[in-house]
Amino acid sequence: MEGSELTPQMINVLLALSYILGVVARVLWPYMLAYFKEPQSFDFEKVKGQVIAAFAGLIFAALTSGTAQIDLVGSFGVAGYLAAFVAGFGVAAVGREGQKTLDVRSAKKN
Repeated sequence: MEGSELTPQMINVLLALSYILGVVARVLWPYMLAYFKEPQSFDFEKVKGQVIAAFAGLIFAALTSGTAQIDLVGSFGVAGYLAAFVAGFGVAAVGREGQKTLDVRSAKKN
């Protein structure tokens, strides 16, 4: 390997890490803001939808990744990794909204 050239495997790992960091940011950010206002314990029940959606998104990304996607991200450079971070953040947000919808439906039944 010459210089700092990234291999396709390294690009995949960096994309996955960027995606996971986006998920972690989406899960932890609201808790950090609330904790600084009033310390409280972390509620794992509220993050299960985010984690499930993020895991499903990561599996989909892994199954659809290929040389074309790696070349595309390579041409974008840092913006490609930022896009992976935003995708992880967004998928976790969608998971949270889905979970809130299910929680509301459960509350109406009871």
